[in-house]
Amino acid sequence: MRNGDYAEVFHLDVLNDDGSVIDDDAVSRLVAEFGDMLCEEPPDGLPPERDIEHSLQMKPGARPSTRAPFRHAHVERQALVPFVKKLLQKKMIEKSNSQWVSNMFAVPKRNPVTGELPKIYQWVVAPMGLAGMPSTWSRLMRRVFETSELSAFVVVYLDDICVFSRSREDHLVHLRRVFEILREERWYSLHQGDESTTARYELKDGLLCVRSQDTVPVVRLPQVEAVLLRILHDFHDSAVVSHPGVQCAFSAIRQYFWWPSMREPIAQYSATCEACVRHKSGHRRRTGLLQALPVPDYCWQHVTMDVVTALPPSEGFDAVYVVVFRLSSRPCYIPMAKAVDAKTTARLFFDNVVRYYSLPENMHKAQERQAQYYNQSRRAVEFKVGDMVYVDARVLSTELGQPDNDPDRDPARNKLLSRWYGPFELKQRIGNNVCRLKLPRRYVDRGRHPSFNVDQLKLSLDVPELFRSRAFTRSAPRMFDDQGQHIYVIKDLLQHRRRDGRKQWWCSWCGEVVSSEI
Repeated sequence: MRNGDYAEVFHLDVLNDDGSVIDDDAVSRLVAEFGDMLCEEPPDGLPPERDIEHSLQMKPGARPSTRAPFRHAHVERQALVPFVKKLLQKKMIEKSNSQWVSNMFAVPKRNPVTGELPKIYQWVVAPMGLAGMPSTWSRLMRRVFETSELSAFVVVYLDDICVFSRSREDHLVHLRRVFEILREERWYSLHQGDESTTARYELKDGLLCVRSQDTVPVVRLPQVEAVLLRILHDFHDSAVVSHPGVQCAFSAIRQYFWWPSMREPIAQYSATCEACVRHKSGHRRRTGLLQALPVPDYCWQHVTMDVVTALPPSEGFDAVYVVVFRLSSRPCYIPMAKAVDAKTTARLFFDNVVRYYSLPENMHKAQERQAQYYNQSRRAVEFKVGDMVYVDARVLSTELGQPDNDPDRDPARNKLLSRWYGPFELKQRIGNNVCRLKLPRRYVDRGRHPSFNVDQLKLSLDVPELFRSRAFTRSAPRMFDDQGQHIYVIKDLLQHRRRDGRKQWWCSWCGEVVSSEI
């Protein structure tokens, strides 16, 4: 800048919810106020007796150790002597008078050594790495912070004292209360000089950012519907990411953005994505539990019957009347003519059926065990009348003369086909495992029955109010000729060129996102 240039200088303050300026040095001043408790070295003298003292349970009848004393080099001894003197001065260790000290028998020599032999010391305070010490520390800290007032925001975890607060102001009050109690109990902490507090929010390039667990600042988003939809669309629906799962989308978004309870809208957006519902097989257990047929209590209680027709004539009969007792599951075949009335059929039934006997109680137990084992890999029915459901594409394709429309039969060719068709309205529940749907006219005209088993259906979730303005990518329906071959329809001719005397066109197909060359 030169003399006479115009410039504007702005000062930006981060405020609390009530409009007050955030004081980042408040915690540092609080730590400095209780600086006598944060020392670089432990104070001299023994600590006072506590309500809980650490003790070691010795095995009865244990024999003293017979290990020889450690040998130290001259350099090690020079470093060890001042360390031992320092611990003796602080009264953390003392000379041991235990019988374990005299673990050897020696005969005096003619010329004894005039120097002092090394001593064996024992700890007066609990040293680092002592067995069972973390549990003793936790019990002692819980005794100190056992009041209802402190237990609301203080948690003792191993050798750490954790203070949880809902705001910065409450955190300062809670920290002061914890420091006061520790000062009364004469507890000290070795100050390591680490950072005492870290701001969670910061301004970066004009954007309000929040720090994540890896200390990388990410943008803090407001609760604006248009902004959330744009971000969810870019990280889920765009061609670059290609509809990832909930965890992949969540991991990618939180690297750049953050907002409260961000996992829930991401999961709802992925669950209501029509492209994911149509083209992904899913990993849920199949729908519908095993429904056991009622076991007859006695013979003749339940029977099933059927007529097999269109048989070659033999002795005046061209059909077989089949009767099965459900108690025994053994069939009875009765020859008959196709053109018979109900009276003749009833007479054949009473004249030719033979009764069979069984144990229905054993069948009950077998069915219960079979149903319990079978239902482990399935889930209960979740459909009700009026729901919108998707139908397995393999069921409709097979019955409509499209046997090649199966993604699992030829994955290299059919991997991009839709796995589910719909959604269709559920009109009626037939039993526990059958549903009747309201199919379009094109399916009914081609003879498709509207009843489906529940394991061939998938529930269509309602789109939340936040995503009502979301745009769905719909592909054109696949067209087939009379022989079941797929018909490709050209949408537009983009470019053309000539190669080896042949004219080639760059075209756009109907229902296809990427153009190809023909």
